[in-house]
Amino acid sequence: PLTILYTRRMEDIGYGGKAGGKFGPTSFGALYVRSDDLIRDQNSNVITDEFGNPLPPVESDYVALALRQDLFGSATVGAYYAGRERAEDDYGRA
Repeated sequence: PLTILYTRRMEDIGYGGKAGGKFGPTSFGALYVRSDDLIRDQNSNVITDEFGNPLPPVESDYVALALRQDLFGSATVGAYYAGRERAEDDYGRA
């Protein structure tokens, strides 16, 4: 399976919400989380200052959306979106 949102990166969750449901042949799911995350490098190691202390956490917004449409009784088509944003120039989307 394809992992587009790795929730273990959400470290100190402040608040969030999720919703899901089905309207006729259309199913949906949505997730929003605001968390304070430690800054990590590309290998998931925590970035530290010159004394070995972790840098202060930054606020991160996580969003995940899913939409699925039933077709002809036995087939479906769907779309997924996942995003993380920390600042205007620090974001990831899939």
